[in-house]
Amino acid sequence: MTGHRQHRSGTARRPTYWLVERQRRRREAKKRRKQRAARGEPPEKLPRTLESTRIYRPDLDWGSELPVNEEPITAVLRGERSPRVMLTTSLRPEGKEIYDFIGDLLFLFPNSVYRERGERSLAQVCTFAFSQGFTDVWIIAQGKGMLLRYLVHIRLPDGPLYLYRLSSIVCSESIPQRGTPTLHPSEVVASNFQTILGRHVERSLTALFPHRDSPRGRQVVLIRNQRDYIFFRFHRYIFDESSESLSAERIRVRMQELGPRFTLKLMLIRHPVAGAEGHWSWKRSRKVDTGKRVFAM
Repeated sequence: MTGHRQHRSGTARRPTYWLVERQRRRREAKKRRKQRAARGEPPEKLPRTLESTRIYRPDLDWGSELPVNEEPITAVLRGERSPRVMLTTSLRPEGKEIYDFIGDLLFLFPNSVYRERGERSLAQVCTFAFSQGFTDVWIIAQGKGMLLRYLVHIRLPDGPLYLYRLSSIVCSESIPQRGTPTLHPSEVVASNFQTILGRHVERSLTALFPHRDSPRGRQVVLIRNQRDYIFFRFHRYIFDESSESLSAERIRVRMQELGPRFTLKLMLIRHPVAGAEGHWSWKRSRKVDTGKRVFAM
């Protein structure tokens, strides 16, 4: 039999020189990208993705005047106020998953406390939390089949209220080679919130973490917006020093995931909390989902 050696499945094995050639081209392309970046030149060709070709729709965004009050958020971001988050559930929760997720959130948010919902209404939950000195409330709501479907974020005392669709939850116990978080303040890194609405959502989420003290413990919370999906990740960065030398080239940084992972998608913003239909500040409609390149944040 002539030609290339056959696999047991009958397909031809790719010659080794093709692999070598592909690796060589990749090294040359990587070298050219580094050289252009060092000279401050733009990339040769930007990849055409949904993010790079996104369409801005002013009718889906807020105007220059925000319909909500950002003074409490600004006070937290300036370090003038320390946030306290109360975690609770929907009425009559069932199953173990919701409590495992809340247990991970207690490590994610400093100064957070879990309180049982009982039979309290939404207004009663806000009144109780505000009387206990909390600044924010997170309500984890279940759907059919005990699945965690929604997350309600309320900024006390009178809003706004943010309703998110909750998905892709991975608790810390399901993450391989996970680390153990500490109670040190974490660094918060939020990215890719480009519109006025998106930047407000970014500030409302980063204000859940204290900004008064400098971060310690090498822990970082990543909040990334990608096509209107908000990804939460919790990591610790570790410095590995080589035993041969202590030079900067010998120090490498690696990330260790702490958990949990989850994804949010903003559905509506209401202010005040107990407002009628005319008090909706923003609501996701079919206009946002008319095309793959149309995003609100």
